Amino acid sequence: MYYNTELFVNEEIKTYYKRLNKLQTILILSTVLSVALIAIVVIIVFGVKYPDTFMTGYAMAVFVTVEFVLTASIAFPFQLKLNILRCKQTEELKGHPLYGKYAYLLNLGQKIIKTTNYISIATVAVGIIAVWVFAIFFPYGFYNVYAAILPIAVCNLILICSNKIKEIKNTETEILRELKAESKNPSCEV
Repeated sequence: MYYNTELFVNEEIKTYYKRLNKLQTILILSTVLSVALIAIVVIIVFGVKYPDTFMTGYAMAVFVTVEFVLTASIAFPFQLKLNILRCKQTEELKGHPLYGKYAYLLNLGQKIIKTTNYISIATVAVGIIAVWVFAIFFPYGFYNVYAAILPIAVCNLILICSNKIKEIKNTETEILRELKAESKNPSCEV
């Protein structure tokens, strides 16, 4: 969205941004998949070994809570660093004809991210509470996994339905066109 690295004119910032983004993705995926694999093995082993006494509902609630906490603890510090890089790039564009458009794009994107973060955090909180409520009412059942899907569904719905995202994409495309046009014209300094 508003953090398309093709909009970065500083190659050093662009390279560091891409490296941080890649590292964040790798850390989140490896953590989520590792915890999921461990949780699935534990739930299956204890569910088979102690079918009458193992509380699958509580195990699922712990698993979902740990997944959300780990994901958030990895994502938030990286997002802060990435936001600093986006702001640095904006500062470097001061005096450039594209500065106004890029600053507008950055501010619009930050407002959307702020709003979607509030919605996402609230949905995750509701999802975690629902998982634990299901665990209390169905301690031996696997039903609370459905409550864990709630935050994912809501976040995807936000992305699909947001008109502001379309506005960001249009502004981003316009800025990219102007950057490419200026890069073909060697008399313009970036």
